[in-house]
Amino acid sequence: MRILRLPAPVVVACLCLAPFARPQDSHYWTNQYGTRATLLGGAVIGSVLDLSGTYYNPGGMCLIKDPQTLMAAKVIQYPHVSLAGNARGSVPCAVPLVLLLCFSFACQDKAALEKPGTQAQAEEQAMKTIRMEQMTWPEIKRAIESGFTTVVVAVGSTEQHGPHLPTMTDARIGEELSERVARKLGHSLQARTIEVGFSEHHLAFAGTISLKPETLLLILRDYADSLARHGFTRIVFIPTHGGNFATVKQAVEEARKAHPEIDVTGFTDMLGLIGILNRMSAEYGVSAEESGAHAGESETSMMMALEGGLVAADRFAPGYLGPFGEAEAKLMLEKGTSAITANGILGDPRRASAEKGKVYLEGLADFLVSKIGVKATNQK
Repeated sequence: MRILRLPAPVVVACLCLAPFARPQDSHYWTNQYGTRATLLGGAVIGSVLDLSGTYYNPGGMCLIKDPQTLMAAKVIQYPHVSLAGNARGSVPCAVPLVLLLCFSFACQDKAALEKPGTQAQAEEQAMKTIRMEQMTWPEIKRAIESGFTTVVVAVGSTEQHGPHLPTMTDARIGEELSERVARKLGHSLQARTIEVGFSEHHLAFAGTISLKPETLLLILRDYADSLARHGFTRIVFIPTHGGNFATVKQAVEEARKAHPEIDVTGFTDMLGLIGILNRMSAEYGVSAEESGAHAGESETSMMMALEGGLVAADRFAPGYLGPFGEAEAKLMLEKGTSAITANGILGDPRRASAEKGKVYLEGLADFLVSKIGVKATNQK
């Protein structure tokens, strides 16, 4: 049994037409307050219901096809409904009622289609995932053809993150952020995260794997070429590791020249990314030095929210707690992270929590979308 809601004006119009349906042939119901409502003639409403197979419950007005249906409604929806009259009915106003109801449904369907975001949300819900590595090629092809023409790519790393966080940290956070950004942009898919980046300045710590900048540049170039070939009209790169920002910026500039018909963009302000995290931490009374630029309170909080089982809270310890700006970033890239911190931490993770991590992830995704911008092509 389907239940649809009719607009109040339609119900009023139906009630106005009801007297012309030979009330003596109608049946009606009485609620617990003794209010009596005519059911517009058994045969008339029966004609409408025979076309749609639908039981209507418009905001408390009960339009019933037959006594058996009414009794079912009495059990399920209306415990105080009682049946009176008969259901012989007649047909004089069936046609106008049918037209009125059909017009109402058409208007409702049109309004639903025109509601901003409804179509994109419905299409996303119909898809199992927006992560391309979890989709088949026909699913990706259909998604692109149906308007999912933006693709978001995270550029992470596999490198040390102090004694308490796994080497997957930047890649895992990037994976989460790129999915959130893709969903917020709308009509977007998420390409496979690039999980290794330029991390030469962390090689003094075991487990770090690094690509040369020129190698990473070639990978980014091949990503852009491949995605453009499939029909994407917008490619968004999101670096989540400090050593990748300069190379991503260069890759974006080259891709724009190679594919002038495509909007290739990326967020390439490393200090801006650190700054927004520091500001969110400050709302919890955490200083910028504690929030940190690498494995500090903010990054640790996000990993606790995403992969709490991989965070070694018993190893939380402060690292470098001085200022971190352009000079410090340059020193770290040239001399290595160990020139600034002995344990690989820039910040202090001891005040981190999963609850704050959830807030940081959502706030960071909103920040990235505000900087990247939602293009008109995504507002379908």
